[in-house]
Amino acid sequence: MEAVEKSDLIIVVGSKLPQYATYNWKLLENKNIIHIDIDPEELERNFPALLKLAGDAKETLRKLHYLLSGWKSEDEWVRFIYRLKEQQLKEFEKINSDQPRGEAIDPRIIMVLLNKITDEKDVLISDASSASGWTAKYYMLKRGGRAYIAPRGFAGLGYGLPASIGVYASGVINGRVIVVTGDGGFGYSISELETIKRTGYPIMIIILNDSALGWIKLEQEILQDGKVISSTFLNIDYARIAESFGIKGYRVERIQELDKVLKEAYYIKEPIIIDVKTKTDPSFSHSLYKASKKRS
Repeated sequence: MEAVEKSDLIIVVGSKLPQYATYNWKLLENKNIIHIDIDPEELERNFPALLKLAGDAKETLRKLHYLLSGWKSEDEWVRFIYRLKEQQLKEFEKINSDQPRGEAIDPRIIMVLLNKITDEKDVLISDASSASGWTAKYYMLKRGGRAYIAPRGFAGLGYGLPASIGVYASGVINGRVIVVTGDGGFGYSISELETIKRTGYPIMIIILNDSALGWIKLEQEILQDGKVISSTFLNIDYARIAESFGIKGYRVERIQELDKVLKEAYYIKEPIIIDVKTKTDPSFSHSLYKASKKRS
């Protein structure tokens, strides 16, 4: 966000610039924007653009790169971007040490540990809602291309597991196919455990289990003065549910167990579920959350 605020020009590729991505449409106010999208109807949908380019993202960027071949960015700006990246990496290193012992696990820690064990062959698939927020912000891609797949903008709870089956069935993946989903999203497609058991697809499923529809719960707390309706669940043990399908399941409730379980599960070439007891906290980018903090 800091880089966007200090920028003179923003090049937007394939984004409709919706509410949450732009902090209630405030982040890009009065910014010079070049908007690229294959669908002309998406151009300037939420922000005026200095230049609108309708076309395939890859081809359009290739032509822009050619046109700008003689242009060089300012050294000061490049150093600024590197400093921001270094700060983020330091934040990653600090996350684990800040986790209070005995409390529900911070989802960011799961992402940091995944960064350490995954390689460039792997594909990470996220379900909708909070899972997409945590993965998008804290998972570090190790290559270009479709190494990260998420249903952002479609609000498609339950997307993660069926999407992973399609990705693995494509036959082009040489590494692990890993799903990160919340317990709410996982409940929509839990019957697909039978599919991965029957096919033997070695998909690794990580469930962020906060016993809630976390994003909705947060909005209810903010917008309804703490009144929460139909957005919390019983404490379900999804590892045992996995075992009922004949799939190996891990239940992680203590931070001390997490690193060992993730490393062990990563190298098991069969369907597997890791049910992690996490805290409810979709505050990574939620504009309503930030607005409420300012009011308090």
